Amino acid sequence: GQVLVAQDVGDDVSDSDADPATGATGPIAVTIGDAIRDVDAGVEDPGTASLGGIVFMDANDNAVDDGEMGVAGVPVTLLDADGAAVATTTTADDGSYLFEDLDAGDYRVVFP
Repeated sequence: GQVLVAQDVGDDVSDSDADPATGATGPIAVTIGDAIRDVDAGVEDPGTASLGGIVFMDANDNAVDDGEMGVAGVPVTLLDADGAAVATTTTADDGSYLFEDLDAGDYRVVFP
């Protein structure tokens, strides 16, 4: 789930040498006796977490989704740890909803 950071933005000793598009470095000449230890690759969390589920009609009143019908058109709100709304969506025809491209952290899901 990690992605490569930008290539060659600092000095050659401590920056990332890998091209984010290809994952490859540029050419590196190595000769007898060399000890090259600064070919680095920096990675970061791209914030690609997702959170989702389903709103279902509990026809048998057991509080468990036993393959019951999903409920379409239900508004769903995603709140951050401070209670601020981050995103809203509506359930699909099968009752499913999904929030994508989330940063790692704590969230709450609110259904009406």
